Amino acid sequence: MALLICSFLLLLDQKQQLYSLNSKVTKNEILIREKQEEVNNQKMIINNLSSKERLTKVAHSLGMYTHKNIKKIDKNIASQ
Repeated sequence: MALLICSFLLLLDQKQQLYSLNSKVTKNEILIREKQEEVNNQKMIINNLSSKERLTKVAHSLGMYTHKNIKKIDKNIASQ
């Protein structure tokens, strides 16, 4: 009988640990989704700020615009 009670208590403890871990996993998944959304928003901002039209406008306002060969360099190519 004691063995049955101990087994039952062990099973309850393991279920509680499993529930706790599942809860932590769910919280982490939510946090990851939020961070991915932040990253995507930042990428949009970067793309808007680095558009050819904006770069041309800023170059004109600073008196740096001398020709029409403005190119956006891909960061992956630039870092090689």
